[in-house]
Amino acid sequence: MTVRQRQWLGAIFFALMFGAFGVNSYWDLGNMTRLSSSYDGWGARLLPDGRAEIATVDKDGPATVLRPGDEFVSINGLTLKDDPQIRSYNQRVPPGTRYQMVVRRNGQLLEFTLTMAAHPLSRWLIPIADTLVQLLFLLTGLFVFLLKPADRQAWLLALLLGTFTGLFNNELPSLPLALLPVMAFARIAGLWSLPLFFYFFLIFPDHSPLLQRFPWLERRLYWPFYLITPWFANMRLVVLVRSHSQWEQFFRNTWLIKQKWMGLFALSVAISYLVAGLGALLIAYRAAGVAARRKLLVIVAGSGAGFFNLLMIVVWEAFFRERFPQAGDWMAIGMKITLPLIPLSFAYAIIRHQVIPVSLIIRRGVRYVLVSRGSVILEGVAVALAVTALLTYVFSHLKASGLVVGIVSATVGIVTWKLSSRLHDKYLAPVIDRRFFRESYNSHQIIADLTNDLRKVSSLPQLLELVSTKIQSALKTENVTIFLRNQQTGDYLSEYSRDYTIGGNAPWAPIAPVQALRIPHYATVIERLAETGSPVEVENGAQLSTKNNNDVPVAIERETLQKVNSTLLLPLRTKDGIGGIISLGPRLGDLPYSRDDKNLLMSVAGPTTFAIENAQLVERMIEDARRHQELEAENEQRARELEGARQLQLSMLPKSVPQLPHVEIAAYMKTAAEVGGDYYDFHLTDDGTLTIAIGDATGHGLKAGTMVTAAKSLFNNLAHSPDITDIFKQSSRTLKSMNLRALFMAMTVLRINANRMTVSVAGMPPVLIHRAKSNTIEEITLKGLPLGSVRNYQWRQEGFDLLPGDVVVAMSDGFPELFNDAGEMFGYEQAIAALAEAAMLTPTQIVEHFVRVGEKWADGRPLDDDVTFVVLKVR
Repeated sequence: MTVRQRQWLGAIFFALMFGAFGVNSYWDLGNMTRLSSSYDGWGARLLPDGRAEIATVDKDGPATVLRPGDEFVSINGLTLKDDPQIRSYNQRVPPGTRYQMVVRRNGQLLEFTLTMAAHPLSRWLIPIADTLVQLLFLLTGLFVFLLKPADRQAWLLALLLGTFTGLFNNELPSLPLALLPVMAFARIAGLWSLPLFFYFFLIFPDHSPLLQRFPWLERRLYWPFYLITPWFANMRLVVLVRSHSQWEQFFRNTWLIKQKWMGLFALSVAISYLVAGLGALLIAYRAAGVAARRKLLVIVAGSGAGFFNLLMIVVWEAFFRERFPQAGDWMAIGMKITLPLIPLSFAYAIIRHQVIPVSLIIRRGVRYVLVSRGSVILEGVAVALAVTALLTYVFSHLKASGLVVGIVSATVGIVTWKLSSRLHDKYLAPVIDRRFFRESYNSHQIIADLTNDLRKVSSLPQLLELVSTKIQSALKTENVTIFLRNQQTGDYLSEYSRDYTIGGNAPWAPIAPVQALRIPHYATVIERLAETGSPVEVENGAQLSTKNNNDVPVAIERETLQKVNSTLLLPLRTKDGIGGIISLGPRLGDLPYSRDDKNLLMSVAGPTTFAIENAQLVERMIEDARRHQELEAENEQRARELEGARQLQLSMLPKSVPQLPHVEIAAYMKTAAEVGGDYYDFHLTDDGTLTIAIGDATGHGLKAGTMVTAAKSLFNNLAHSPDITDIFKQSSRTLKSMNLRALFMAMTVLRINANRMTVSVAGMPPVLIHRAKSNTIEEITLKGLPLGSVRNYQWRQEGFDLLPGDVVVAMSDGFPELFNDAGEMFGYEQAIAALAEAAMLTPTQIVEHFVRVGEKWADGRPLDDDVTFVVLKVR
């Protein structure tokens, strides 16, 4: 529904409700002659079957012998069939008149002689109070509607307050047929106050937690009301047309009236709406923050008291009327006190706490409201007088039937009104609007100023502030929110938002992350902006996504558009699509955004988009430079840490190679990374026994370095063990208990005592022995799991005799698994061949030969794994 349609609908609604109020007040106050008549002290109501029963009895009145619930039979022998208006007999006679009244009580006819009295003061005050209460509701609702017709909450509140005039179904005297449609509309419209009460507090002051938990509730809230409306409407029409017997009989004999279960169901639904509304009111209060609770306290107290009293009356009418007939009088008195609290509490909260933001209009635009509304009224009066004069002149000279006169008059009136409305919107309304709400602006001047100022802005926040300030100073919008596209998700995230304040000097502030709003990239408004490239009007989130059947995307888009109170969306188009969106709230005046406004915005969009792209590019460059500096600093720090770790690892290697009288030893290690996973160590006892360890931790780098540190500590503590397998068992248990996860240590341990060598292998390559006597090479292959993989394992060890000239080589798998650029592996065969070629050399020369062969094979390719050798030669 557009703002224009809502304004027309609201105008018609309040016109009809004020008409109904006029009829009610005329009956209550205008016909004062009935108060100059006599007072009988009792009241009777008609039953659906045509009978009447005593409903109220004034305990201090002249008819205390009557009881509520007595069946009315006759007065002075006249029954309802004889005189349908006999219940108003007191209006026909003066005070002091005696009359005979017959009632039926518990199946027995009773006749009483009663005397009319003068009306008490309360009979004069109650109609005045009723009239003032109805007027208070109508004026408050009309006030909210006039000031904020485009606001959803204000619109619902205006309807809620306006419908109260028709909520109560009191009897009226005989009405002309022309007034019956007006009163019927008011009486039926009054029923809408029940679901409106519930719905209003589901969205006021924010969306209720009930809607978050039950999102379908908002769409299906009115369904029960549609079911009960026919019954309530029928019952109300029976009372309304009671003075027209033929219509009364028609409505009284309908199927709905005869179904008692339908009445019980309708009253139960009405009670459910009131209970649900009170529950939503309390939930909204509990869900609000501390500051918001202070603002809502008056509304909760006033509305809660008024609607709770109304709930009690409906419950009494439905279930307890016959058992407690006197309770209705007390609740009716309470209604006179509690009902006015509803509009008064809202009026106080709106003016004092701005719970619905009309204070801006109140403070800045009272004269505007009077002038703009007054101009419309004067225009209507002028059109009416002109049309009346014209048609009077025309029809005075032409003879035409009543039907022709009616059709011509209606046609001329509608055409004239539409023409005058268009002229008003095009000429008069813009003049009033500019006079009160907008500075005269020149689009070319604004664009020139903006383009010139954009050159001076370097940061994105300052740029957005500048653009929006220019737009707001020209158009006086209530709110401006700027969305920019997120490069990762493609969604549009709110970057800045600000509301209009008196003087327009509110500072810009970035929206906190928890408050950030999002428009999905698949939203319908995005599609329309991309297709048209021009501003798109939005009516309370009406432009909703239809691509996804899931309610969640639709709810996100609706909630975002409603929170920013978006009325117009301006696209910021780039070569890659829509780079951003400027959301404009309603204008402070009544006029929507004109074609000139949209042209101005389109002119501003071009340089704004270019400036935003440049600002974002500069920010990205600054961010990239900052990130590059951070990465360089991180790399330098990491390099320093790795170098420190490498030096620590190297410091753990033996400072020198032990020398035995009969064995010459050389060792070599080159890591693939700053911190390697290979390891070698020596342990020499006093009796000349040498234990040599060469290990290879899983992988390389810092994790492998951690394993090397642990293995060295264990070797230093366990190298004295008599059996090498004991070293493996205890080391494996310790490493396993350290819970190093996928980190293991493969190891070869050699023990030399005189010319006897003992070997044990845990997941390492074979040990090579070159026999000088036979010029052959032996491969010692002992299969075993790496240390740390299991707690218990039976490793093996074997002993070998060494002769003069024999060479022993223990290595890690880095040497035989060297790769060249072709992806070919060096292999164990070539490693054996390299040993055969250099076996006659010294251990140091053998190591050098291995290094040259490996480098030649790799041909400059970096190492994939650490390379380590320990070479022994018997003298």
